[in-house]
Amino acid sequence: LIFAVIALAMFCMGYAGYHRFYAEVGYGAFLCHHKVGAGALARFVKMRIGALSTSTIFLDSDQLEGVDLIIDIVRSQTKNLVILLTKMTLTRPWCAAEIATASTNGTSMVPVICDGYVRLICDDDGLEDEAMAQLDSLWTDREKHQLGQNGIEMTMIKDAYRHLGTLESIQLKRLATIREQEAVVAL
Repeated sequence: LIFAVIALAMFCMGYAGYHRFYAEVGYGAFLCHHKVGAGALARFVKMRIGALSTSTIFLDSDQLEGVDLIIDIVRSQTKNLVILLTKMTLTRPWCAAEIATASTNGTSMVPVICDGYVRLICDDDGLEDEAMAQLDSLWTDREKHQLGQNGIEMTMIKDAYRHLGTLESIQLKRLATIREQEAVVAL
């Protein structure tokens, strides 16, 4: 019985390791967005990327049965996290969890800056402005508890947001023509 338990544990660890490091990633891109600020934009981006690529694109509204697994999907099944940065994106707890998970796990992140986005880090010296300093007061205790249950701590989120601020970004003007927006998505 002990041998069976040890063998089962070793099999589970081997299987998990294989899927983490060797199995093919399930999604070429995961679209991180604030639904109110960019729900329609996320659908547009998914359609345009889908037309240009054979990769599967994750959009949470298409996968509602798996929303409770979003952190695992970002952690182990996503090649690129495409972050549609609107005014409220970084204030949403699930967006923060997705960004922190991608940053912690070395997943490639592609920031797409939309009109109205406000950076939380305001200068080249890395000094935090008031919004970054008050980040942990944005969410309820229940939301913070849910994040914690998924292994996401406020320090991870702040570190991920600092890292996000160092990445090369893509500018997307929401009032541009469809052709101009398609050209940006094609990047």
